[in-house]
Amino acid sequence: MKFKDKIAVFIDGSNFFYKLRDSEIGIKNIGQFDYRGLAKWLARDREIVYLGYYVGVVRAKPNNKKGQALRKEQQKLFSHLESQRFIIKRGHLMKSSGVYHEKGVDVNLAVDLLVGAYEKQYNTAVLISSDTV
Repeated sequence: MKFKDKIAVFIDGSNFFYKLRDSEIGIKNIGQFDYRGLAKWLARDREIVYLGYYVGVVRAKPNNKKGQALRKEQQKLFSHLESQRFIIKRGHLMKSSGVYHEKGVDVNLAVDLLVGAYEKQYNTAVLISSDTV
């Protein structure tokens, strides 16, 4: 019996989305992109054993219309990804000098990637991101 290679896919959600949005593809709605299709394409004939989506969660005060709209769109995305068997790993957003930064997202992703490798859960890990310097 031939051993089937196993693959884990880790997506740094916000960074990847902004790269897609700003690219020639021009994705404006985060739910328009076929994340599962990308994972299947990357896996080719390997068994997908883990699909993780890592992102800072939008929180908004009730009177913040823009924040509530962003939160609602993010919740729709989470439902869509979970229906495709993605595990959503949530960090948080922190405002500093008027700019929001994700906290806990990169660390959670790195820990999960290393633990899975150490426990031999997969042969190949794919990290999808687009961090800036």
